Amino acid sequence: MVIVAYDPFIAQEQARDLEIELAPLDDVYARADFLTVHTPLTADTKGLIDRDVIAKMKPGARIINCARGGLVDETALFEAITNGSIAGAALDVFSQEPPPADHPLLGLDQVIVTPHLGASTTEAQEGVAFTVAEQMRDYLLTGALRGAVNVPMVGLKELNLMQPYVGLAEKLGRFQAQLVDKPVSEVRIEFAGEIVDIDAAPVTRAFLSGLLRDVSARVNVVNAFLIADERGIKVTTTYVRATGDTTPAIHTEILAGGSRQSLAGTLFGYGGETREGRITEIDGFHLEATPQGHMLVMRNRDVPGVIGRVGTILGEGDVNISRFHLGRRERGGEAMAVIEVDAPLSKETLASLRSLEQVTSAQPIEL
Repeated sequence: MVIVAYDPFIAQEQARDLEIELAPLDDVYARADFLTVHTPLTADTKGLIDRDVIAKMKPGARIINCARGGLVDETALFEAITNGSIAGAALDVFSQEPPPADHPLLGLDQVIVTPHLGASTTEAQEGVAFTVAEQMRDYLLTGALRGAVNVPMVGLKELNLMQPYVGLAEKLGRFQAQLVDKPVSEVRIEFAGEIVDIDAAPVTRAFLSGLLRDVSARVNVVNAFLIADERGIKVTTTYVRATGDTTPAIHTEILAGGSRQSLAGTLFGYGGETREGRITEIDGFHLEATPQGHMLVMRNRDVPGVIGRVGTILGEGDVNISRFHLGRRERGGEAMAVIEVDAPLSKETLASLRSLEQVTSAQPIEL
């Protein structure tokens, strides 16, 4: 069997080790005898396999979806099977679960369905059994708790201290994931301040789960290290006993495709979980933004008139600005803006922003 795959998050070297040929998405559609999809359901992947995709596939090909309902346009799939362009399908997930009894696909002999089995396979159950045995062994021999859902892995005091950092780290990971467009090869996380006195592994897990959220449908805070390891991502953490209030609590650096990207965040206020996490630095640009909702990260040349033009384009696109954060290294050089908006940007509005001569990049973020 020849495996041809499209995966923007996997490195060429790792694909070769797995004996997988990476190819553009349209080539995968055109060459596949069996097209199987394995991706989270996001705004970008919803309806991924639609009429246009099916038209690019071989006559008589088959489609398999064991990932998430909504990735395959079920109406288009029904039409393709009934007209003979697609030979059949195997589905473990549906847009509506359980599917209604009169769902058109359930009446086709060419369609095999199973009730969203998830981890209910022989291999998965064996894997769970081994994991539970290892966790019990570690607890009985060393007292270490891994993967506990009803027992804190640290003391209550430490848990209360750590909780707001976990929330911030997860948002930093999701934020950084949307700025990276190449396979991540290494993650470096540096902790400073009060968090250096405790084991910040749960915070690291939270960052990784946010970073890899759109890479794997099964990533969570329990298996984040495992997913990173499967992807060949090296993860290192360091603790810095820095002095001064300007040192960020969490500083991350991502290596992807030969380039580096850094992000920093810290907590403001007092009172445990009520403390607010904020982004304080992006690639050396110092600013202060709340990681929530719809945002736009923009780089531009630091010349007069840019902010006005950006505001005009957003206004014409019926997008309201709630906050506008600016950062620059030097006058007249490159500047960065993080713009918090009340609604997502349309493709047309985003294209207008990117067409401005002074704008070098514009990336929407959704948290």
